[in-house]
Amino acid sequence: MTEHSSSRKLQQSLPEKLRSAWLLMAAILVSGGLALGVTAHWYRDFLMAGEQDQVRTRSAVFNRALGAGIERRTTLLEGLRSLALHEVGSEEDRHRRESHFEEFAGHLLQSIDGVRNVAMAPGGVISRVYPLAGNGAVPGHDLLHDQRPAVRRSVARTIASRRITLQGPYPLRQGGTGLVARLAVFRNGEFWGLVTMVIDFPALLREAGFAEVPADLLIAVIDGEDHFLFGDQDALVLKPVMQTVPLLEPRWQLAAAPRNGWHALVRQRLLLFETTGAVLLLLLALLAFQILNQRRQLKRQVRARTAELDRELAARQLSEAALLDSRQQLQAFLDALPDAALLMKTDGTVLVANRSLRQRLAVEPETPGQNNLLTALSPEMALDYKLMIDEVLRTGRSVRFADQSNDRTFANHIHPVIDSDDRVSRLAMLRIDITDRQTLEEHLRQAQKIEAVGTLSSGIAHEFNNIQTAIVGQASLLQMKLGAEHLLQKHVGQILKASERADELTRSLLSFSRHQVKKPVTVDVNDIVARLETVARPLLEPQCVLALEPASEPLPTLVDVALIEQTLLNLVLNARDAMP
Repeated sequence: MTEHSSSRKLQQSLPEKLRSAWLLMAAILVSGGLALGVTAHWYRDFLMAGEQDQVRTRSAVFNRALGAGIERRTTLLEGLRSLALHEVGSEEDRHRRESHFEEFAGHLLQSIDGVRNVAMAPGGVISRVYPLAGNGAVPGHDLLHDQRPAVRRSVARTIASRRITLQGPYPLRQGGTGLVARLAVFRNGEFWGLVTMVIDFPALLREAGFAEVPADLLIAVIDGEDHFLFGDQDALVLKPVMQTVPLLEPRWQLAAAPRNGWHALVRQRLLLFETTGAVLLLLLALLAFQILNQRRQLKRQVRARTAELDRELAARQLSEAALLDSRQQLQAFLDALPDAALLMKTDGTVLVANRSLRQRLAVEPETPGQNNLLTALSPEMALDYKLMIDEVLRTGRSVRFADQSNDRTFANHIHPVIDSDDRVSRLAMLRIDITDRQTLEEHLRQAQKIEAVGTLSSGIAHEFNNIQTAIVGQASLLQMKLGAEHLLQKHVGQILKASERADELTRSLLSFSRHQVKKPVTVDVNDIVARLETVARPLLEPQCVLALEPASEPLPTLVDVALIEQTLLNLVLNARDAMP
């Protein structure tokens, strides 16, 4: 009886232990599955955030290029407004004004591509348009009472904001698609009218690189009311990252998203993570089911493995952050250099370039077709550079040479970069402007001041054209007002000739010196004022008197000489214009 009772108790305890093992395994699977789900959700969000940052960075190139292209074209409206503000005369002078408008508008359109036409609308009614060919139906159109509500709202917004506004894109009568840019003109505080331009929209998109959007990226642009403007509408339904297009009224936003959706970018990594977690969970449950007596050791192994995964993830994050920080520091260091610097392949393909080089030569290392130094230079300069590169490759030594461009002298240093196989695999180049080290002749001094005025006034390239446009416009208006036999016609002609020479220098500076670093030095302000007299006196009317009263003692000051000269010259010209 005793043996039989013991056997029955043993048989009863076995199922109980089996049920306990199953319950333990089920508890482990349930709790582990929940933990894995939470961790996978966090990991997915982490991966998504990284992919969103990458998409935002990639699409920012198109966003900046679109804003820059619109700004570069709409700058012409400032010149038209200046022309409108200075137009005076009777009805008999209409033909002369129209001729001057055509000459002025033609000069503006030649300075920039992608503009279909420009027009002036005194009182809101278009009276002049250039070119007239293909735009014959435009004169006489009343923008304030246009039959289209959208046009009326856009015109009202232009007048109220007193800023450049955009409308469109929409089909043009002349064919194609365009944007309409408008700017309200106020004379003595009263509304005078509008100046407008039509921008070739496809040309703008090509210049901004939208034709070269990567195949795995979707980009769309919407206006301030979330209306789709252009691009791929599928991007708007994929939870895109949004960026505001700069320098636009009304506000545009650029939306970017991966073509196959965000989940597709992280699917493999998330699947690997989830699979790894599921395998670990199953192993844990099986081990618990098989060896209950080793639960504590199993827990230690799981904790060790989890800590290892956390360390690997942390190390990966630190490595990615360090790599990104290193790249940003390198680019920031190069951009801080006042002279042009780059790293290129032996065939001239630019790998890294600082801001100075990109602005001077329009070289973009990340843009195919615009990332080669030899193609960005003129044929003559490209040949010289090719000879110097061949010399470096042949000798394995650095080459230094000088060249001149638009009355500027540059010292070029090309250094070989040796790889682990003792071969020249890369070339480093530094292009230094050494013009200030040389003694310039007197007739170049005025041109250099004009260059300093343009490059140091705001650091934005379009200001060159605005300043030159104002000079030509004022002189042209003065020439129109004076009779053909007037004694001042000779002086006005000299102003226009000087403006033409300054225009050539301005175009050269826009090509090779789009941004200059300010160089403050300690000088006597009295000397600056004294030198300004020779520049300012020819610009004044005969009835104007320029009186200079220098300080009785030297005034040493740490200033940027060109900036002070420009400020004083502006004061003189403003005072001249304010005189009756």
